[in-house]
Amino acid sequence: MKTARRHELRENELAQQIEAAADFMRRNATYLVIGTGVVVVAIVAWIMLSGRGAAERDDIWQTLGSAPRGVAQQPEERIRRYVEVADRNVSPLASAMALKRAGDSAVEAMVTARDAGNATAADKHADEARRLYQRVVDQFDGEFILSCAVRFGLAYLAEERGDLGDAEKWYRSILSDPRTEHTPHRIEAQYRLDNMSKWTTRIAFAPPAPTPQPRVTPLMQTGGPQPTVIRIDPSQAPPPGESNLLRPRAPATQPASPEGDQPGETAAPGASGSAAPDSAMVAPPPKSEGAESPTPQPDQPADEGSEPESPDGAP
Repeated sequence: MKTARRHELRENELAQQIEAAADFMRRNATYLVIGTGVVVVAIVAWIMLSGRGAAERDDIWQTLGSAPRGVAQQPEERIRRYVEVADRNVSPLASAMALKRAGDSAVEAMVTARDAGNATAADKHADEARRLYQRVVDQFDGEFILSCAVRFGLAYLAEERGDLGDAEKWYRSILSDPRTEHTPHRIEAQYRLDNMSKWTTRIAFAPPAPTPQPRVTPLMQTGGPQPTVIRIDPSQAPPPGESNLLRPRAPATQPASPEGDQPGETAAPGASGSAAPDSAMVAPPPKSEGAESPTPQPDQPADEGSEPESPDGAP
């Protein structure tokens, strides 16, 4: 009996609570709908903003990691892109890194202009690099590694313009920073500070040695045996076309044997058909008085109307 009674009391209490909640919702339905809508809008906005922020951060890091730094892109364009990334203020690390890279691009442009002999452009890029590095020190000094890096850059720019006092100030600021203890930054700063006077000493190089002239060897050496010189008297030179070396020689002919000679006898020396020496001339055999030559010689033409006689005297 008591158990049933307690059960009824509990059912009545639950029914009363449900009825009270329904009555509360009827009286405050407008406020509940507005509150629920606000919560839903807040959740959706948070999701959208988070996704947009993540996409923006990915885009910034992609720009910092893949921005061209070679000669394919002008230094002014690179500096402008890095400064735009820094001004978006996505994160202190990204902004500090973008400003440092913009300063590095300005230093590269300064060195290029200085090597090309353009002092005006070199000074312009040096001032721009110094301004960008100074922004990192002033606004993002909490980024320790980047802050030390740009201080080295500021010291380098001071050395380039000959202001050793300003360069020493930046090196000592690194040494005095307690965050640089037991780090390579302090060791490097101390090393550069100790050797600054050595690096700024002007070095004079000796002029180059003169280029030796090429040695010309004469065609005729003096002081030694002289070559034999052949001199020809123009009056003794053969006329044109009469030179033994150039004129073709006619073949030597053997004169006919006189009457009474036997076929087996040999001709006199020099009258054979062999070629005479180059310096010898072929001459006809001597003739006796009142006798005619049986055969005309090559250099003597035969008389017109006369016929040569045979060796036997036959007509």
